[in-house]
Amino acid sequence: MRKTLLALFLLPFAQLTSAQTNNLIVFSEDGHPFHLIVNGMAQNATPETSVRVEGVTNQSNRLKFIFDDDTYGPTDKTVFLSEYGREYTYKVKHSAATGDLVIKLEGSKPIAGLVPAPQPNVVSTPVGGVQASVGINAGGTSMQVGSTATSSSFNMSGSTNMSVSVTGVGVDPFVVAPLPTYQEVQIVNQPVQPSRPPHYVMPGYTGPIGCPWPIDQGQFSGMKQSISSKTWDETKLSQAKTMISTNCLTADQVRDLVKLMGWEQTRLDLAKYAYAYTYDIGNYWKVNDAFEWEQSITDLNAFISRR
Repeated sequence: MRKTLLALFLLPFAQLTSAQTNNLIVFSEDGHPFHLIVNGMAQNATPETSVRVEGVTNQSNRLKFIFDDDTYGPTDKTVFLSEYGREYTYKVKHSAATGDLVIKLEGSKPIAGLVPAPQPNVVSTPVGGVQASVGINAGGTSMQVGSTATSSSFNMSGSTNMSVSVTGVGVDPFVVAPLPTYQEVQIVNQPVQPSRPPHYVMPGYTGPIGCPWPIDQGQFSGMKQSISSKTWDETKLSQAKTMISTNCLTADQVRDLVKLMGWEQTRLDLAKYAYAYTYDIGNYWKVNDAFEWEQSITDLNAFISRR
């Protein structure tokens, strides 16, 4: 009985909290897989053609697309979710004329599971042969429970008015569980945790960023060791691409990985691939130190300029 009353009392608060979020679905109309970053937070570890994000609390949201196809560079878009408690679906495609990324709202619908606030006396449920009815209204808080043999009530300050009536044949008033006191029905405030910054801030760097959170040196050392353990350049390149695709690196880290490759063409291939997974892309000139031929530097700069 106490647990039931407590759940009924807290129901409006749970509904209010769940209603202050949205879901977001983004899909590629032309079938190009992509990484999606929402407000600085990466949403998918591997490139996908459709990404679903739950629990979006902002109405104005910054989306960053990093496509698996090197032809298309990282692109930022902003979407505004005008109403809470809905699931918004957007499609993206590249313009055939300009190559620019275009994003369009396909539609929205209520999120399944959100229940409208209960109205007075809308619940009437038989419990163990006893008929119970519950009503919840805005206003001062009061609760009343009655039976054929006895009735009692109590009031307390708050924002919910709750009444419960119980009728039945042969109900023993002395067996009915006691009503919860004010101390039993209370919400404990939890300390607010500081929110995580949208992305890492590199000391002294103010240029553009390609991904939000580069890996630490401990993780990077493990990555280098794994790649170095391979014998053939082709295997090293495949291993490096697999590990880079789920991480974010600095330009210095990319340079060190490129140096692990034995052949110049393999180094150039890895340098082009890693560009989309680099935090400080404004420092990408540092990767040039990994090449032996000037033509490789020219080819890499031409690749970056096209993005």
